Amino acid sequence: MPENEAVRRLHAQYAVARALAESSSLAEAAPRVLQAICEALGWDHGGLWRIAGAPGVLRCVETWQTPGAAFPAFEAASRSATFAPGVGLPGRVWASRRPAFIPDVTADDNFPRAKVASREGLRGALGTPILLGEQVLGVLEFFSREIRQPELDAVLVATNIAQQLTRRIAFRKAIKQSIQRSMKAGAKGVKVQ
Repeated sequence: MPENEAVRRLHAQYAVARALAESSSLAEAAPRVLQAICEALGWDHGGLWRIAGAPGVLRCVETWQTPGAAFPAFEAASRSATFAPGVGLPGRVWASRRPAFIPDVTADDNFPRAKVASREGLRGALGTPILLGEQVLGVLEFFSREIRQPELDAVLVATNIAQQLTRRIAFRKAIKQSIQRSMKAGAKGVKVQ
């Protein structure tokens, strides 16, 4: 890997850490996280999918695209879609709990947004899970206007960043649970006169 690529990838990890530290929630940090990954790894469009609903489906909650690029129909299709485990890129990442690389989404039989991706010129894709233990909390997906062969380095960087997100989510969950326990314990010790 050329040195300038290594520096860009380290910059992406730093930018993600900073976005998470400066944001009060994952929702607030998400656009900056997607931007950092896309810019460092040369992706044109990124999306964050979270599990929503009682039966459990993935829903796109945030997107980012390269400045000057426009993928309005693809973004609309992503935001209006939901995916069950195994369906589409987000669903296959959810079901396998592993990153997935698609060289050309327009030629993939399990990519329901293929027609709109083709119309807007999106081809290569990478998806990676956001895992807490064995539980999938969400999926990050990235798209390029170029056909891209699987890149181990891109998968490793995206996976590392997904792990940063997991640590942040777990940390916030632990703090919230600690506060709730403290409040319950405090309420039990209060005497009413």
